[in-house]
Amino acid sequence: MVVAAFTILVALAAILPGRNPIKELVADVTSRVRRVVAPEYEQVFPVLATASSSTADHGPELAIDGANNTWWAEGAEGLGINEQITITFGTATDIAKIGISSGTTREPDSFLQEPRPKELFLRFSDGSTRSIELADSADFQSFEVAATSATSVEIQLLSAYPSGSGQNTSLAEVEFWNERS
Repeated sequence: MVVAAFTILVALAAILPGRNPIKELVADVTSRVRRVVAPEYEQVFPVLATASSSTADHGPELAIDGANNTWWAEGAEGLGINEQITITFGTATDIAKIGISSGTTREPDSFLQEPRPKELFLRFSDGSTRSIELADSADFQSFEVAATSATSVEIQLLSAYPSGSGQNTSLAEVEFWNERS
């Protein structure tokens, strides 16, 4: 029934000349449906990263440098459970997606040499939170979030996949997107 009514409105909008309320309604509904069915995103670039700990050569700024061959490595004892990285944005912004490259590299042989995050807890400055579980994979992984006017996000390590040799849980890259309006 709804589809039929919308089809009639589209047909009317196509045959009526000039600017009219039906064409405007059809354009508005089409735009709203497109944002729900196939949203478009634009990347948000953070300006600062700090951490509760890090190793000498792998500071938190490397998690937001845009390169997946650099990484932040926590510097605490064991797997670094409860260590955190805080990422700050230049202005308050809505965040709709977060993407993470886990570990130190995407190379399969090297990927397993250091511990990788398994569960992370995200706390945005607007008060919104989200727990995410990463696959033990070198592939880039993205997750939907719903932060509004956030100026920062604190990412806390809740658990990690252990490695055979290394001891510093690592994040190669963290990226953010807002929904294009």
